[in-house]
Amino acid sequence: VAKFYGKFKKKLELSADLLKNEFLKNPDILTVARTSNIIGDGLSIEQIWPTNNPEEKEYGPVKVIRVDEDYLTALNIKLKEGRNFSRSFNDSTSFILNEKAVEALELQDPINKSLTNHIMNKRGNIIGVIKNYNFESLHHQIEPLVLEYNPQQTTNIFIKIKGDKTIKTVDFIRAKIKEISPGTLFSYSFLDEKISRLYQKESNMGSVLFAFTTLGIIISCLGLLGLIAYTSEMRTKEIGIRKIIGASIKNLVSLLSKDILLLVLIGNSIAWPLSWYLINKWLDNFAYKISIPWWIFGSSMLMTLSIALFTVIWHCLKTALANPVNSLRNE
Repeated sequence: VAKFYGKFKKKLELSADLLKNEFLKNPDILTVARTSNIIGDGLSIEQIWPTNNPEEKEYGPVKVIRVDEDYLTALNIKLKEGRNFSRSFNDSTSFILNEKAVEALELQDPINKSLTNHIMNKRGNIIGVIKNYNFESLHHQIEPLVLEYNPQQTTNIFIKIKGDKTIKTVDFIRAKIKEISPGTLFSYSFLDEKISRLYQKESNMGSVLFAFTTLGIIISCLGLLGLIAYTSEMRTKEIGIRKIIGASIKNLVSLLSKDILLLVLIGNSIAWPLSWYLINKWLDNFAYKISIPWWIFGSSMLMTLSIALFTVIWHCLKTALANPVNSLRNE
């Protein structure tokens, strides 16, 4: 995404084709599109209502983006019906709506219906309907959106380039800007990075939770190892006697581990509802969210049992394999 300021912005307004034609000379640039707003930006909120409104019903405001004819192609936005903006038609007063806008304006068979922008005092026809897409972060529900064909009121350019030619193509763009308008302030960003920044808070929280979870597992394993060592030490005489009267190693491991594993199961029964509640509270921050499947908790239980069982067996085998005579003598 490229953004322009100052005198070059003014030149761009006067010649809508200038930059696009120059950029498309590079075979590594696939599409060039112009837009007033980037995904994640705050959009203009305007009153665009059906022109034929005999009951003078008031509709809610809709969000508006000014674009050119290549905007849908650059972002791979699918048309549900109608057509895209085109220079073959007089589309200066045309609109494309998303499904939410059609629903909000209560339009039946919206193609060729007339709309009036009461803020800009502009009237035009609907030429297409696009499928709903997220133009804000997933914290927000998809809202009614109107695309207006107006390249002259855009300051952002989407440039789709070949993935393996990024650095080379950016250098070409920078050089071309310098050639056309020396001294122009030119800034650019990658759309995937901008979208990623919309979820920076969640990304940071994930890193912190991962670090604390890893630390918690290590501390738990150390505590479990200490508990087993203490239990084994306290029952050394009992283990020795049981071995003398014929108890197998399997029996001894079972004897020492069942109480520990019971504590792990109790811990899981406490952690499950608490985790489910906290995760759902966090997911409430998103307009679109997944449901938490039961197997997540089942797999976490199997993981904790496996860690506990491995720790128990390792220490129990060490105690069970000891010479019972030495155990009894020490006691």
